[in-house]
Amino acid sequence: MPGRVTVYFDYVCPYSWRAAELFELIAQPLGLEVEWEHFSIYQSEHQQRGGAVQRSWQIWNERLDKGDGSGCKGLLPFLASLAARKQGQDAHAAFRLALQRANHAHYQPYSLETVRGVARAVGLDMGRFEHELANPEARTVLAHEHMRAAAQDVFGTPTV
Repeated sequence: MPGRVTVYFDYVCPYSWRAAELFELIAQPLGLEVEWEHFSIYQSEHQQRGGAVQRSWQIWNERLDKGDGSGCKGLLPFLASLAARKQGQDAHAAFRLALQRANHAHYQPYSLETVRGVARAVGLDMGRFEHELANPEARTVLAHEHMRAAAQDVFGTPTV
């Protein structure tokens, strides 16, 4: 029976990328089933700060800014990740790692161009990907994943 591990990660975190590379090497030989859950560092920091305005800010309610190389503090890569996940676990795993590598190893910004290029490169169905990327329900899924992690006292990434 394989072991199951949940990793809470944020695309903007370089340590999350390093953990992803490590799990890529060890998961299969150790018989680990790795589940990747989204956790926003930016959201967590805002929740920890004082003041009602700062505590009420929610990344999943933000607009995507085409000029923001962080993909709106990680929102774009999170939404793209959820769109890729709709195409299956293997598709999501390939997309997630390739997108992390694009940013952290190849210094590409988290832009729509980068996200779409990675989706094409890993062979995602682009029509389906674009449809899911625009689906507002993904923002609710992101909020739920983040809140589940916070309820388990996750405060940084990666957390295993």
